[in-house]
Amino acid sequence: MGRYVKGATSERELMRKLWEMGYASLRVAGSGSTHLPAPDVVAVSSSKVIAFECKNWDSNNLLIKRKEMNELEEWANRAEGKFYIAWKIPRKGWFFLKKYHFNNTGEHYLISKDEAMTMGDRMELFE
Repeated sequence: MGRYVKGATSERELMRKLWEMGYASLRVAGSGSTHLPAPDVVAVSSSKVIAFECKNWDSNNLLIKRKEMNELEEWANRAEGKFYIAWKIPRKGWFFLKKYHFNNTGEHYLISKDEAMTMGDRMELFE
């Protein structure tokens, strides 16, 4: 399965799970190819707006460009919502991470798989 298909499938899975939890949810197709910041998935309830940047990596580390992290955080701030990096770790499930969970390396934000599984929130956070 190609990287795009794998990512899009994961985004749709997250969107469906959020819908089942009572959120209006949508996937922002082409979110990584626009000139303006755009998250992969957005979930909205009567009192919440949550933006997600989704990653489905089978790796020991997750690296997010500083510019991408800051732009998506700005998007959430403009929407008066929250922002999470949603990392789907194969055979372990989804882990939801805030910017402060990551180590700032200068040009990137970095977190290990072990740190993500220890510090990351689970889907229950959104119930």
